[in-house]
Amino acid sequence: MHYYYRLSYFPHTLPRFLVFTILLGIALSMLLMAPLHSYAQQAEVAEEIVVTGSFIRRSEGFTQASQVTQLTAEDLEAEGTLNIGEVVQNLAFVNGSASAITNTIQGTDSRSSAVDLRGLGASSTLTLLDGKRLVNQNVNALIPTIAIQRLDIVADGAAALYGNEAVAGVVNFVPYKSYDGLKVETYAEQTDRGDYDDHSVQVLWGGDVGEIDVVLAGQFRANSRLGWDERPILSQSGLFFSSNAPGNWVVPQRDETGAYSGSNSNLPDPACAPASERDFFQVNQNNNPYGMLTGSTCRFDFGDNRSFRDPTETSQFFANATWEASEDLTLSLQGFRTRLYEQSFGSLNSSGGQNRIPELPVVRGEIPGNPFRAVDGNGNMLFGIDADGNGVPDRQPGLDLNGDGLNDYVVSGIADNGIPLYEDVTPRRIRPINKTMGSIAGQRINGLSEDMDRLDHSTDRIHRWTLQADFNVPFIEGWEGSASYTRNYRDYETLILDSQDISAMIQGLNCDTVNDRESCYNPFFVTDPANATQAHVVEAILNIDPNSVEEELDVIDLVLTGNLPLGGFEFPGGPIGAAIGYQYREEAFKNTPASAAQAGNAFIGQGDLEPVVTGGREIDAFFA
Repeated sequence: MHYYYRLSYFPHTLPRFLVFTILLGIALSMLLMAPLHSYAQQAEVAEEIVVTGSFIRRSEGFTQASQVTQLTAEDLEAEGTLNIGEVVQNLAFVNGSASAITNTIQGTDSRSSAVDLRGLGASSTLTLLDGKRLVNQNVNALIPTIAIQRLDIVADGAAALYGNEAVAGVVNFVPYKSYDGLKVETYAEQTDRGDYDDHSVQVLWGGDVGEIDVVLAGQFRANSRLGWDERPILSQSGLFFSSNAPGNWVVPQRDETGAYSGSNSNLPDPACAPASERDFFQVNQNNNPYGMLTGSTCRFDFGDNRSFRDPTETSQFFANATWEASEDLTLSLQGFRTRLYEQSFGSLNSSGGQNRIPELPVVRGEIPGNPFRAVDGNGNMLFGIDADGNGVPDRQPGLDLNGDGLNDYVVSGIADNGIPLYEDVTPRRIRPINKTMGSIAGQRINGLSEDMDRLDHSTDRIHRWTLQADFNVPFIEGWEGSASYTRNYRDYETLILDSQDISAMIQGLNCDTVNDRESCYNPFFVTDPANATQAHVVEAILNIDPNSVEEELDVIDLVLTGNLPLGGFEFPGGPIGAAIGYQYREEAFKNTPASAAQAGNAFIGQGDLEPVVTGGREIDAFFA
């Protein structure tokens, strides 16, 4: 599936090669003409130029069309945190809920935070770095905090300047582009219990390398995990068990003769432990592996599998090089690269795939570990006939046990001293992977921790570089220009083991229990290590395959600004400032789901195919 469309803000756009030619020509002309000419400069050099709220360059003596709030490097340091998301959240005009930096609730994320001005939604606030667009507006994925010189915030609508993404306003992170010296900072915080810590080291260096002004910065930050089992009283104060599953089964009933009566009973897994036996969590232990029996329902205890804070690692690098080629031309090259890694701990699959249970075959009595011993109406144990001597009760077409309209192969008869007989059952509610798989048998299963936490992870890699030329416009006195090309790229990979592969489940339930028991899938609580599902079968069901997203953003900017010549006439407020410019943007993305989702085999959902999706757009914008 491919989506590609074009937006234009002007009825006739310039050919792409012509735009590049214009930009290149301006830069080359400045290099050639700079030694011969010195174009007229403004009489006064402004102490500070603020361009976030307007493309017209104004000194501090002018009032901006939109009010700009500034946070300096000293202001950021005074916040006492290296998390820029928390800094922005503390601003009065930012919607607090959209910028919360917490994952105390399953499904939220401490790695990502976007700015939400006025509570209009993060997509209505445009986030910039040095006035340039970003491929991803996660403020935790920008440059090192130590490299931020100031933060400009336009808390008014700025759509006229920056497009519809800026309906609520603009946030511009302005980095150091000139610095003299070396600065090293370290930051650490820890709970008084010692069960959580957050630490960071960052370095900023600036100086001249020949005629080039260079700024370099780097930051490494990491925080440990704070699990629910480390705060047991708190974690047990809320919802700590599922509404249903992991083991609730539909079991056929028999009469006094041992024949099927035609009725069924909803029974929990016989190994499910009564809820009264539940105790406080033990740290890094597989707590309550046999679930919680309340009434006739077996529930899943997920409290010890979750995290108040998941562990993360963040590496950020920034570089800027500026060369004053002449009085009329300055060239700069800027770039940054960020890597965010997060290890997430979760419970073993939700019960959200119950709508696909009818697709599963009947769980046969001979599946290793089947705990439902067949008994007659008087409670006497039953035995099956094994005429071929393969150790498995003989079968013949019989009742429809799973409601699919087809007769299932059931045991052919009952013998007094034959093979022990176990019932063919169907799941009523099921978690494909439960907390006894692997842990009882001492297996090491990829994707699961030793205490049977589900180990998800995400890696977010973002890099950007910008080549820019600032110049005095030839033949137009007092006018300045800026031309730049910015390249953004993002690679986001996630592994979330919450949607098991139903095809692997079906294959494991249809295994050859006589000749290939190691390929069988035991969906019950494992009480005997000999009946444990082998690690390779569990891993196939887990579907250890990541989802990936690639995003690209290329931007060309050309801005010319100066005063309109009025033959020496000026208004009381001064000359009329003007700006004209052009921007070209090309965006592209590619979303590659996990293999099970692409094949429609995800246990959670409707079984819909999730194809690889690509798309993009081009935008030409002119303004004056």
